[in-house]
Amino acid sequence: MSLSSGILRYLAECYRENGSRLGVTSLGSERVRRSLVVKGVDAVVSASVLDGQLFVPGSKAAELARQAQLYEKECELFYGSVFVAGNVETGESRLKPVFAPLLLYRAEVERIDGEGGAEFVIGTGQRMLNDALLEAIGDEALAARLEAGIDRETHSEGCVGEIRRLFAEAIPGTVTEALLNYPHLLDEEGLGNEGLKHPSASRAKAASLSLLPAAVLFLADRSREMRGVLNDLAAMAEASEGRAGLSPPVQQLLDGGGASRGGGRVRRGEVPALLSEAQERIAVSASCRPLTLAVGPPGTGKSFTIAALAMEAVSRGESVLIASKMDHAVDVVADKIEETLGLPGLCVRAGRKNYLRDLKQFLDELLAGMHSGPAAASSGKVPSKARLGQLRAEITRRERLLEKRWRHEERMARLREEANPGWFTRWRLGREREAVRRRDPLVLLNARLDEAWDALVAETTAYFKALRASGLARALRRDRATFQAFAKGLRARSAKKQEDYFAEVGWRKLLGALPVWLANLSDVHRVLPLEKGLFDLVIIDEASQCDIASALPALQRAKRAVITGDPKQLRHVSFLPVARQEEFARQNGLDEETRERFHFRRTSLVDLVLESVGDQEAVVFLNEHFRSRPGIIEFSNREFYGGRLLVMTSHREIGHNLPPAVSLTRCAGERDTRGVNVAEIDEILRQLDALVAEGGAPLSVGILSPFRDQVEAVLKRLEKRADLPVLLDRHKLLVGTAHSFQGEERDVIFLSLVLDDESPAMSFRFLEKEDVFNVSITRARRENRVMVSFERSGAAREGLLGRYLAAATVGTTGEVPGEKSRSRTRPLFGKLATALEGAGLSVGVSDAGEGEASALIAIGAGGGWVYEEAGSARRHEDAGASATRNRHRRAGLRWRLVGEGEWEARGEDLIRLDHGGGREAESR
Repeated sequence: MSLSSGILRYLAECYRENGSRLGVTSLGSERVRRSLVVKGVDAVVSASVLDGQLFVPGSKAAELARQAQLYEKECELFYGSVFVAGNVETGESRLKPVFAPLLLYRAEVERIDGEGGAEFVIGTGQRMLNDALLEAIGDEALAARLEAGIDRETHSEGCVGEIRRLFAEAIPGTVTEALLNYPHLLDEEGLGNEGLKHPSASRAKAASLSLLPAAVLFLADRSREMRGVLNDLAAMAEASEGRAGLSPPVQQLLDGGGASRGGGRVRRGEVPALLSEAQERIAVSASCRPLTLAVGPPGTGKSFTIAALAMEAVSRGESVLIASKMDHAVDVVADKIEETLGLPGLCVRAGRKNYLRDLKQFLDELLAGMHSGPAAASSGKVPSKARLGQLRAEITRRERLLEKRWRHEERMARLREEANPGWFTRWRLGREREAVRRRDPLVLLNARLDEAWDALVAETTAYFKALRASGLARALRRDRATFQAFAKGLRARSAKKQEDYFAEVGWRKLLGALPVWLANLSDVHRVLPLEKGLFDLVIIDEASQCDIASALPALQRAKRAVITGDPKQLRHVSFLPVARQEEFARQNGLDEETRERFHFRRTSLVDLVLESVGDQEAVVFLNEHFRSRPGIIEFSNREFYGGRLLVMTSHREIGHNLPPAVSLTRCAGERDTRGVNVAEIDEILRQLDALVAEGGAPLSVGILSPFRDQVEAVLKRLEKRADLPVLLDRHKLLVGTAHSFQGEERDVIFLSLVLDDESPAMSFRFLEKEDVFNVSITRARRENRVMVSFERSGAAREGLLGRYLAAATVGTTGEVPGEKSRSRTRPLFGKLATALEGAGLSVGVSDAGEGEASALIAIGAGGGWVYEEAGSARRHEDAGASATRNRHRRAGLRWRLVGEGEWEARGEDLIRLDHGGGREAESR
């Protein structure tokens, strides 16, 4: 067995042992929060249930629906059918009770009808087996035959007959007669009575099972489907010992040792957006290296970076898979591509919920000609790459012109500052006063540069749309059979059938027409074969929370890979016993060094990549922060990132009477024996009521506590509120620990610290776990409201927590833009600020230190502008007009240069270019 094979087999064993199997063994287990027996006919086979929509009357259904919405991050809702009841024998020759459905479908809440009931949507296109139940039964051959014998999408009455036969053959004595009444279901009383026919495990003398016609909706703690990842890892272990081999990213990770793997030829493409220097470096590395790591601290545009990487790859004719363990992370990237970059319909979202159904519908429409006719293939003039090159050249020309004028203004400023100017200086300044009236002002050059950039973005967006439409039309003309085979494979009723159909798919052709795919890591196997290098680029997001085993199957499908994450944020959680991990390592021949590198409990995917990348150019730090107000991110920036983050949100303070970015509320509460601080919950709910009552534009709200008991207590209080639907829908309420908030953000975060003066030092140390603490304090955009119940010195004051509370008490350093006295600004800025305010804008200043203003920031209904004095000492020596404009534009501001000589000659006409009227505005 090769080393690579041994590592893969070891990781598979760890993954299997560590996993919380999909499903439950009993509705009475702790993992099941709430359940509701469904009456009548099984909704999956009922002709009266359309598209999986099921209305269940009654207050119990409404309560289940409300809980499903409230616990969305921690739990998942299932519809289960065909019950297995009885006792099974465990490995220790003991009996264990089972009472759970065999067939599972994910479900969602469609609507709640007050106390009258709720409507649910059952994911009937994605049938799953209850893995936890089958593992408890302990017959692997039965599980394999069930998987092969039951339709993959939706079970039927015939499938239930097959279940009866398979159980009777595999486990003689199984009572199956009740299933003869299927699809008619037992009600709650009938199901309970049937379950009571089996003695309790403590009294039973032998294992016994019954199959019952019953269905249930139940809410359970989240688990994961493991079968696909395990099958892929097994196949990769075999491939590593044969000719097929492993993909370049996987091989580099398994080789380890920081082996240097230089890049190949750099190939850049088109992106309809302005990228930062760090994003440009990531794009360069992603185009030529097998493995790139993008480190993304909170709010640094990681999802946007991923979207831009995908678009650039597509413009080169490449295919991209974007995956994560978190559905939310993948959804955000899809939104960035479709909404922020203006490219709807470009992504194929595969996997769970309604995504698979939508994909099937899209393929049906595609094959019916609805997306590939003349109207789709061409709508007006289609931009070419040559046209994009011309626009880029025009932008470069305008940037150079602006740079030249900028330097000229600097020279004139130095002449004006001479204490005793000679005759030549006076002559030059006189010539300048005459010339400035004839030249186009700098603000006009700025505006023309903006126009050129806007044109490039619009043309690039149109180019991508045309590229997709023409690519689809061409692919359907040439390779219709590929799309037909793929559509059939998605609808195949057995794994063998799907494999046969997928074998007919020309995957390169399919991915050429549908180049961007997004999926949860555990769902990739559902729609994509395990083919080495299937995608040109695979991007894995939130990799700090990802174990190595989950990611490798996706990376096997990659020629090149980009891993994004942050070692300063939450890591993956594993409860695998160290002894079992060591046992798996010995069984697979791993030496001490290899065991340490692939330590399942400690090592995340980001950790492994950091160790495996030998080229520093392949590791890039995203350093521009776009989420939080400066006072919120300041502490994290200083403590965890060495002050390297450039905060791009200061201008959002201008013109708004905002509350403190971080506020402390002293609650004088106590942590009780349950681990709950009731006083802090009372205060949070009081402030929440006041916030909701304020009216105006709704603010999104989060309630976060590092302690699970406190979170559960908050949820219990919220369950009883009549306004819970309003909080969930209007205010996007999210309640949870830091793990629930990873990748999330809200306008206002209530942070409950729970601890009191009597809490042990160990509890305070838990609060100060750096990854948990960093995530907890960086989720808010507008406000962090911190609840505190202790007044202690010592470790709590001197450590991380103490420093944070001290900083919050003092307040943010520096002044809020817009509140600085104008007497501390340059004379030109005072005049300019007066004119801008006269035009109806709110004006603030950007601080260059020692009370000196470096720029004016003006905010109005039409957006934001930043005005800099062209002749001031402040100019970025390492970056010219292009970098300065791009940095401001990424922050949402339009950049304008104003020279002192221009202001003397033209005055307020200069601001009318952007803020109404003026002869220059007309000449443009």
